[in-house]
Amino acid sequence: MVIFGRALGLVRQFAHPFLLVNLAYFGIVCGGMAYGSWDRENRDAYMVESKRQAAEFLPAVLGTNPSDHVVRTVGLIFVVNLIGGSLLYITLPSLLLPFVGLLLGAVRAFIWGLIFTPNLTAFNGTVLAYGLLVGILLVLEGEGYVLAMLGSYIQGKSLLFPQSVGAATRWQGYKSGATWTLQLYTLVAGVLAVAAVYEGMLVSYVMPLLK
Repeated sequence: MVIFGRALGLVRQFAHPFLLVNLAYFGIVCGGMAYGSWDRENRDAYMVESKRQAAEFLPAVLGTNPSDHVVRTVGLIFVVNLIGGSLLYITLPSLLLPFVGLLLGAVRAFIWGLIFTPNLTAFNGTVLAYGLLVGILLVLEGEGYVLAMLGSYIQGKSLLFPQSVGAATRWQGYKSGATWTLQLYTLVAGVLAVAAVYEGMLVSYVMPLLK
């Protein structure tokens, strides 16, 4: 619990940037949805490609029926989101180029909004239920990525403005930022674990009922 307390302390310490990153991230998701509603051709192309990749990747790992391997499904989603979606995509690039994780996170937010654009032309109860369920997933996973993006902000600020975080040199600031980001990852992992359980149950049991 101590490590979670330290991570929550960082969120409180950087509460203003955390709020701004949240507003920017989910605002860009909404912007992606608005663009997807306007440019249905590109939206449909992204959807087709996403479904193709999932159809090729998931059965190879889980078999043809994910509900037969719920625990493995949840574990796979968690690992992909934590390692691929957060650590490799947002955090590590930020260790090399300050603040770049914020830009990369924004790109993902836009693509997510584009992919999950609701189809308002065929609105019915099933579409509404699907939209609400996916919306919860977007918030859960998105919050994990927002926390990783906050780490990118902390890294960049600590390196470029070391005095603002109590460091005497840029190197000390860099090390402090990396340490704080590592502490923040306890929250990133916790949020993405909850999201993975939700998504695993959604994919395995709920979505088949809505088809």
